[in-house]
Amino acid sequence: MSDKAMAAQLLQTPTLRLHYRIDSSGLTAEDEYYQAHSQTKIARLVISSPQQRHNTFDQQSIEDMALILDALESDNTLKGLIITSNKSGCFIAGADINMLDDCRQYQQAFELARQGQHLFERLSKLRFPVVAAIDGVCLGGGYELALACTARVTSDSSHTKIGLPEVQLGLLPGSGGTQRLPRLIGCAQALQVIMTGKQYRPAQALRLGMVDKVVPAEALLKAAMTMVNQKLTRSAPSFIQNNALARSFIFRQANAQGMKQSQGHYPAVPAIIAACRSAYLRRSKAVPSPGEIIEAEHFAQLVMSPESQALRRLFLAQTAIKQGGKPAASKVDQVLVLGAGLMGAGIALVSANQGRWDVNINDLSEAAIAQAMAYSYRYFEQKQRRGYISQGELNQSMARFSGALSLTHLGKVDVVFEAIYEDLAAKQQALKQVEHLLVKGAVFASNTSSIPIAEIAKGSQYPAQVIGLHYFSPVEKMPLVEVIPHQGTSKATLQQTLTLAHQQGKTAIVVKDSAGFYVNRILAPYINEAMKLLMSGESVQKVDQALTQFGFPVGPFKLLDEVGLDIAAHIAPILQQHLGSRFTPANGFDILLEQGRLGKKVQRGFYMYQGRNKDRHTDARVMAELKVKYANLVSESDIVWRCVILMLLEVLRCLDEAVVESDQAADIGAVFGIGFPPYWGGPIQMARTLGAKQIEQKCRDLSQRFGERFTLEERLQDVLHSVIEA
Repeated sequence: MSDKAMAAQLLQTPTLRLHYRIDSSGLTAEDEYYQAHSQTKIARLVISSPQQRHNTFDQQSIEDMALILDALESDNTLKGLIITSNKSGCFIAGADINMLDDCRQYQQAFELARQGQHLFERLSKLRFPVVAAIDGVCLGGGYELALACTARVTSDSSHTKIGLPEVQLGLLPGSGGTQRLPRLIGCAQALQVIMTGKQYRPAQALRLGMVDKVVPAEALLKAAMTMVNQKLTRSAPSFIQNNALARSFIFRQANAQGMKQSQGHYPAVPAIIAACRSAYLRRSKAVPSPGEIIEAEHFAQLVMSPESQALRRLFLAQTAIKQGGKPAASKVDQVLVLGAGLMGAGIALVSANQGRWDVNINDLSEAAIAQAMAYSYRYFEQKQRRGYISQGELNQSMARFSGALSLTHLGKVDVVFEAIYEDLAAKQQALKQVEHLLVKGAVFASNTSSIPIAEIAKGSQYPAQVIGLHYFSPVEKMPLVEVIPHQGTSKATLQQTLTLAHQQGKTAIVVKDSAGFYVNRILAPYINEAMKLLMSGESVQKVDQALTQFGFPVGPFKLLDEVGLDIAAHIAPILQQHLGSRFTPANGFDILLEQGRLGKKVQRGFYMYQGRNKDRHTDARVMAELKVKYANLVSESDIVWRCVILMLLEVLRCLDEAVVESDQAADIGAVFGIGFPPYWGGPIQMARTLGAKQIEQKCRDLSQRFGERFTLEERLQDVLHSVIEA
């Protein structure tokens, strides 16, 4: 290193660089400002995880931070420190999850938490002001670092997000987050931030008090230096709820609400409440504080819990699948959506919003096109009202939409998303009508829930460019999409489609072109069994309640109301024709169809949709129409396992037939497509947790009492053992 570089740099480690002044070569505008205005008494710490897209805290960066703190603590000339990142769109994305998986015992996880707490405690006790200058995502351990600083200033960039999302992995913030945040913004708001895991835009974070200032990105470093030069002192804790009685009430309410929402399946909920409560214990000069010990203890317990291990496995599987969807792709500018119904409107929305493509919506009905555009406008307007986007961003988003009854005026398009009604001839005709608009390498993606993609591609001039892309409703909320290549789909089309799905913000799983694809196929026996329970005298409310208490977001009958009984009835005969008698619809479906009980869309289904408390109460007339008397003979446990085991058996069949590519994809599809309880990590991870013997025993017991459909066939037994032992 040259003498000039040595003078410019105080200390460099593999993941951090500490500067007094910056060498003039390769400066950014902010660096030039720093060089021009900084005295050698203000240092700048640049976070830079090598060979990674995002900065994360791993063991190397923890060790590096300790070295940096040694230098800062021993330097008596410094008057301030600014912490920044050199990664575009990322301050610190959080901790490296692999560190948690390396913890084989409770004590290792406890020491990991204590290590982070100790580092950030040292940072908080530096004798000069420390300002975190945040541009990009600042999550988890990244925000815990920011909390340890004297002040926090963020850019107003759209990619800047602040939060503590550990709860989504079944964890709590383990490096002081449960201690500092309640003392900064009050226990009620801190519980909201930590228990939801929500990521906040800068304006929202400012309103909550999570950050101190929001400025344009180009002014970030200037603002940080101004704050340092103001000789900031650490503000006294701002207790919004500043008396013990009020705090006690808030914690009781949070516990009741959290347990109700989690059904007791997520131990992180009571752990977060206990850790945040400990932030208010009397602090002494003892190091570590009692609150830090309690936080570390709960953190370690959660790291070792099966729920967190399942959620972390799910997260890593989802991350791996998303990374598989980022190959080099043709540039997308113009998108055509065929069909302005609910699915078409949703596909158009995510294409314009996340994909940032220009979208033309084509339909035979002008009113339908207007409704589709209004659907997107309401979405963006709500985001604008809540402070997520500005009015200008709303206008810019809506400017991406256009609509037409005819295709004659359109030029070439890069992607066609076909979302018309479920009819093979209509979809084939739609393909023929738009083929002349497809640029070389363009994708024709059909959103179908049941029609073989190979059949849609028959007669096409470009069958290699035809693929299935099965979205779930509502499109803008459901994270999963099934990508279904037929035998003639080119590898380039498949890769391009995976990229498109990723750009729309979706988690994509590749699924074999077979009856029901994957999600609908494993859902069908679950729904069918629920109907058999209803026909045997178990109430809609009892069945739905048993399965929501197990962890599904809604019960099977509420789900049928949302999807539409007519949609389910359309798919059922296809499954029965191709997969056999186990997909024969249960008695009762045909009666309800005749009665017009199609669900929420016609305000007539298993639930009531008129008056107060609509969609909360079941419609008692359903049982009368089915001529079924209440029996109440089946336990809630049997209800759950009758439905869940049949789903698991179908998942095993799908793996055996290579309908999905891996057990990770199978779990991703079940959790994000159906709402299989995340704390289990998916049906396969559930089988691993329970073990082969317990699954085999459940199948034997259920088959003896309720029929041979629960039999674990020898072939499926082999598949079960192979995935459990994998």
